[in-house]
Amino acid sequence: MAVLNWTAEQFGTDVDICDGQHKELFRLFNDLYDTVNSGDQTGLQEKLDLFRDFVADHFKTEERLMREMGYQYYEGHKAQHDSFQANIGSIQADGLNSDVIGGWAAWWLSHIPSSDRPYGPVLRAINWD
Repeated sequence: MAVLNWTAEQFGTDVDICDGQHKELFRLFNDLYDTVNSGDQTGLQEKLDLFRDFVADHFKTEERLMREMGYQYYEGHKAQHDSFQANIGSIQADGLNSDVIGGWAAWWLSHIPSSDRPYGPVLRAINWD
């Protein structure tokens, strides 16, 4: 079951690399979510590790772009990333349940529209791409 469904209207930044990463992040998250809620924990730690690694790479990409363009909200945005990474880093597969992963879904549903989408127009204004 897809909990996170990427649409340009809700999640699009118009920054191709970030939109592509968000789509892949949603795919990995939905796979992890399905495994957590299936009752079959086979491969759960590997999926959690893959998700964490992808999130870390994605955050590095966004933060690099923000630094390069002198994005005025960089520090606050990075703090959001750091907090989320600390949260997902503190959970092992045996502690991952529907409440925890539901909280992660809520974070993405809020973070991308309210924090990521605003950097798109800034990048376009400086003709970055």
